[in-house]
Amino acid sequence: MRTIIITFTHEGMKVAKKASEAMDGEVIIYCHQRCADTYKNEAVPFVAVGSVIKSEFAVSDRILFVCAVAIAVRTIAPYLKSKVTDPAVLVADEGGKYLISLLSGHIGRANEWCSKLAVRIGAMPVITTATDARGMFAVDIFATEHNMRIVNPVMIKDISGRILNNEPVGITGNDKYKNLLKVTEERWNGQIKYTDNSNNEYESGVQIITGKDDKIVFKRTLKLVPQELAVGIGCKKGKSAHEIERAVKKTFDKAGLLLEGVAPRLRARRSKLRILPSAASGRVHTLRCFSSPNQNRFAGFRFGIRDKRSHLRGVKNFYPQGVRDIRKR
Repeated sequence: MRTIIITFTHEGMKVAKKASEAMDGEVIIYCHQRCADTYKNEAVPFVAVGSVIKSEFAVSDRILFVCAVAIAVRTIAPYLKSKVTDPAVLVADEGGKYLISLLSGHIGRANEWCSKLAVRIGAMPVITTATDARGMFAVDIFATEHNMRIVNPVMIKDISGRILNNEPVGITGNDKYKNLLKVTEERWNGQIKYTDNSNNEYESGVQIITGKDDKIVFKRTLKLVPQELAVGIGCKKGKSAHEIERAVKKTFDKAGLLLEGVAPRLRARRSKLRILPSAASGRVHTLRCFSSPNQNRFAGFRFGIRDKRSHLRGVKNFYPQGVRDIRKR
């Protein structure tokens, strides 16, 4: 978890330091150069806040501004892409009285972070998301809590709007998720109903998809894909991003698996980093580097999938050195 804190004044630094002490993971404080000399060992100086956000927005998990809300809004505006990928953003005033959840409240868990951090620094949390304010079911929180990817986030607005207006919304999935969905219905007092929608009672609904052949049961469907797959790729120098991507797609198609089911983490040796940005093609959100004494066993190009949902073997030899196997994680 990478968190950056941005502040502009000495008073702001007091709040920034207090907040950083209450956080886990990697925390970096950026302080404007007008007062940064006082905090040489505690903060990174900057001249223009826009340059900080330009370099940090896409690689940070969480951002805390200690300043006016307007400054934060204008600074991050050019870099906003999607509620699925944008980092969590909070804003605190320089007195540390209020802590506002500004961006990515559900999927980025800004609302949860806001609530916890506010307690630790003695601030009042300000959360304006309608479902949170009214204590209602939020599909993006459900997806995050259960490690599922929202395939079509444009449908979040439809589902949440109907729930907030007390309109009927269904939720379904295969037998593996039956208990989870029944518990969800009970937890939210019927705000969302577990159903197979065989009588087409529900126009809109949430459906957990696990394979390419799953039948969609709602006219308007928000699709969730469990992120249960881990993909491992190893190759010698010279393999292009196109070759890698083609092998990945071909393997998934043959196995009937969904690319959206890949867990958002990519691991690789540092020596292979130059092939990864294009090879990932935006489907992998997190990059972790590692070294392993066992990597020499990967000769040529090999590709494999581990799927804890299935136990399949024999998918091989349709690409250089083959797809070794698809097996349980």
